[in-house]
Amino acid sequence: MANPVTLGPFLGINNRLPDHKLGTEDGAYLRNAINVDLTDAGTLQRRKGYARKILGTACHSLFELADGRALFVDYDALFLAAAGEDGALSAVALLDGLTPGAPMSYAQVGDSVFLANGVEFWRIQGGAVLPHAVEPPQWVPMLDAVAEGSLPAGRYQVVVTYRLDDGQETAPAEQVQITLTADGAVVIGGLPQAFPAGVAAAVIYMTPCNGDAFYRVASVGPGAALVSVPVLPDGDEALCSTLSLRPLPPGRIVRAHMGRLLSASGPALFYSRPFSSALFDPVRDYVLFPASVTVVEPVSGGCYVCADKTYWLAGDIEQAAPVEVLPYGAAFGSGTHLRSRPGAAWWSDRGLVVAGPGGEVQVVQERAVAVTPAQTAGVLVREQGGINQAVAAARGGGSGASVAAARSFIDAEVVRKEDR
Repeated sequence: MANPVTLGPFLGINNRLPDHKLGTEDGAYLRNAINVDLTDAGTLQRRKGYARKILGTACHSLFELADGRALFVDYDALFLAAAGEDGALSAVALLDGLTPGAPMSYAQVGDSVFLANGVEFWRIQGGAVLPHAVEPPQWVPMLDAVAEGSLPAGRYQVVVTYRLDDGQETAPAEQVQITLTADGAVVIGGLPQAFPAGVAAAVIYMTPCNGDAFYRVASVGPGAALVSVPVLPDGDEALCSTLSLRPLPPGRIVRAHMGRLLSASGPALFYSRPFSSALFDPVRDYVLFPASVTVVEPVSGGCYVCADKTYWLAGDIEQAAPVEVLPYGAAFGSGTHLRSRPGAAWWSDRGLVVAGPGGEVQVVQERAVAVTPAQTAGVLVREQGGINQAVAAARGGGSGASVAAARSFIDAEVVRKEDR
């Protein structure tokens, strides 16, 4: 009778060592592992299969909400997937007419979900899909000079914003001005008879004579005819706080970080004003990188950004200076947050990267697995049967997806052991 051969414990996949060196004193590496899960004990168990739950034509951009439901895109429509009382999964269309095939990025902030695909920018609030930001007033007020007033002769400028139902204001409409040739008043007309959804009032701001600071002089509802300004703002009126701001542009990646919304488009990472998801200052509220941004992952201590290289921006992004933490970038769309501990993960040219909350990064499988660089990838953190795993699927770049990227489960417990 032949002597029995003991296999294992298994240490994971290794495609760097030659076949005759896969066995070590601590266990054995696998050249490949298909349809199995690797446990913390170094054993293999058969991976569970899968079954179709929702029928679609070109589904992509899956995102799990905090309440267990999920969003996804099928061709040009956004869907909400949820399990019924009987456990059956179904999907309801929320929005159609999206740019076909454009990957959607999401960020959940409280009860709101922001989503963008580089072309369109939306917000889900209370079950309704709304534009991310209400556009500035598209109408231009008409100014007239009348004699009944005490405004000194000189130049006066006027801007108008919308005040929203939640109290925030939009960016202003185009500035208009008038010159009084004698003392008098400014009459503002051409006000709208109806407002867009979510708008409570139009707020009118005007400068003092020959001044540049805009002070609030009136708030009007829809249907107002004329507003007369016979006296100067006394300086106690509120200044226009959105004067230099514009709606945050739609990015291919959207994230929330320290009271701001981040939007990455090409090599630029734009960020909103603090505690305002809608507006940014186009002159200063952005960070430029040497190449297109492919991953943006905020953590408690700062934010990771992958472009030509991988950078760490500590603290609030407005004061942060990018610090290189890895000399290479990442596959587009591969960023995700961890479940078992604070941090983030993404797929790089060297495989899976796990990043901590303070700027520390670890390339988990670099010593054991060589991967083919990918253009795009997805990383899913999976918890099932007591096993925490990061599942990566990559495509594009050279000969296509690597075996490690497309077929392997990467056990997050291995990461924690290497940390100790």
